[in-house]
Amino acid sequence: MFQPISIQNKSLFEKYLHAANKQCCDYAFANLYAWSKFYRTVWCEHKGFLIIRFHVAGSEKWAYLEPLGSGNFEDAVHFIFDDAKKETRQPVRFFSLSKEFVERAKYIPQMQALYFYTDRSFGNYIYSKEKLADLGGRKLHSKRNHVAQFQKLYPQATWKIIDPQKDIADLERLLKKWTESQAETTTILSEREMIKNSLAHYSELELHGVLLKVDEQLVAFSYGSQINENTFCVHVEKADTAYEGSYAKINQLMAQSLGKQIQFVNREEDMGNLALRKSKLSYYPETISEELFAIEENSEEAGIWKLWQQAFPEDSNEFLSAFLYPYSNPSTRITLYKNNRLASMLHVFEWESDWGKVAYIYGLATDSEFRGKGLAKQIILSALKQAKARGCVAIWAIQENKDFRAWQTLFGFSEEFSEALHFKTEDGFDFGEDPETDFGICRILDFKNHLAKFSAIHADFHEEISAKDDIFPENNGIYQMQSGVVRKISPNPREKSCNSPEILEKFPISGGKVLIFPVVYGQRKNQE
Repeated sequence: MFQPISIQNKSLFEKYLHAANKQCCDYAFANLYAWSKFYRTVWCEHKGFLIIRFHVAGSEKWAYLEPLGSGNFEDAVHFIFDDAKKETRQPVRFFSLSKEFVERAKYIPQMQALYFYTDRSFGNYIYSKEKLADLGGRKLHSKRNHVAQFQKLYPQATWKIIDPQKDIADLERLLKKWTESQAETTTILSEREMIKNSLAHYSELELHGVLLKVDEQLVAFSYGSQINENTFCVHVEKADTAYEGSYAKINQLMAQSLGKQIQFVNREEDMGNLALRKSKLSYYPETISEELFAIEENSEEAGIWKLWQQAFPEDSNEFLSAFLYPYSNPSTRITLYKNNRLASMLHVFEWESDWGKVAYIYGLATDSEFRGKGLAKQIILSALKQAKARGCVAIWAIQENKDFRAWQTLFGFSEEFSEALHFKTEDGFDFGEDPETDFGICRILDFKNHLAKFSAIHADFHEEISAKDDIFPENNGIYQMQSGVVRKISPNPREKSCNSPEILEKFPISGGKVLIFPVVYGQRKNQE
């Protein structure tokens, strides 16, 4: 019943979109179509409603936009819940809901069983077209200066409305230059493909844009589409930063090019990018929209969300969304339930490092009602065993609670290292708190593997080592290190043997503190 979006669907979509009169960029057909490959967006019609489903944040997790249409509203909501249960087999997730929709749907029992939240990173920045065009007033003085500086430096600059028949090649050249100036992440490459997809169907999507040239050299372009009767949405804006003030100038030109019927300009969200947020705020939006998001209350995902908020109240919804949707799934989380409530949890992730594959424990939390009952110890032990079974040579954690000494006394972790851990992820999410003070504690899971790495570096080192492991008896024994090779010559350790912290101290391996998340953003898999 659901099918991918094609350019031929435009008139059908816009029948629903125009009637809904949305101001949110997520409901612009040009956006839905251009990003459909990345989000794997699908749609269907159901009894007078348009139902749109997509994958969240490059994950395998499905979410739904607000159903658009007229007719039996409650039936459309039931359809979504049935689809989630029978087809996706995932909890229902709603994204970008209007307050009007939530108010209208609050009497439906299934909607009452949702956990609602807001996410600042998805707020749409809505500006007065007139203010963007004129840059009048004290607040926008600095923007006027940027534009004036551009005009002073490049008095020969010209601009025009984009002609898709003549200008696409120039736009693609600047797009290529912009892409090459960025780090080659999946996010950047996906944005490039989104833009190329838009440009290939520029006329069919009814896009409107402007370009800016200096000495016939394209230095900036911007385009978007009208998303309701009085709002234009800017979908793309790119400029060559070698030309000072080019971004400020193209922004102003876009607003000046819009028709009289347009009163507002939606410049979309900042997606949690703090530099982009600062830039968008510097233009003083009339409002930043507040869409609502929801997840089924009885799902493990919602349980993790609520327990996280209890344990780490300093973390915002924006932070939780950035972590839970791309990273949390049944294969990464370990949970314990008591009285049908999530009582304790952690996540254990696999990373690449100089030492090979290692694991990292993140987000250890226990519900306040169940603390002091040994639940954290149970799930830490489970994390160690899971990481060992998956071939990790060592496991890391950051010991936030210095009074919780079970890390060292029960599980064989080291004391804190003096060198901080650093996390590298495709989307920039940081699994630590402070890159300068994230001093990790470590536990070797595979003694022979660790000794082999040390021996390979120190080929002239010759010694027999007796090792004992209270959790993993397969590590027990006597190891012979000779000529860069390690052999286990006895499974029975001597009375005086090394444990994990002692092996780390006696046979240190440099590096290992930079952890690289091995899965490409946008290609994560889970089983939820």
